[in-house]
Amino acid sequence: MTGTGTLTHPGENAADSEVGTSDVSWESLSSEELKSVVSRGVQGGEWFYAASRELQRRAALATTTAEEAETTVTRRKQQLTQIVILAVAAFLLVASAIEIWSRF
Repeated sequence: MTGTGTLTHPGENAADSEVGTSDVSWESLSSEELKSVVSRGVQGGEWFYAASRELQRRAALATTTAEEAETTVTRRKQQLTQIVILAVAAFLLVASAIEIWSRF
């Protein structure tokens, strides 16, 4: 990656280009840009590996986020089910109490 933020293939002016392998420099690239670097293959050297790591990091983050969302939905459904069960039990208890009191 050059100072302007554009990609340069490592084969072109490799000595002059800055290979940005830190997480910060790769995080600023879009997924399409990363896929473009990866599509060049292993010939891209460290660029290929750094872009691959960033894509893997993003995939893991997306998976974790999706799993957390699914867990939250499941927990909310369980809570709603518990509330409904408690409401039905409370209704039946009140109805039974009214029935018992009405006999006296």
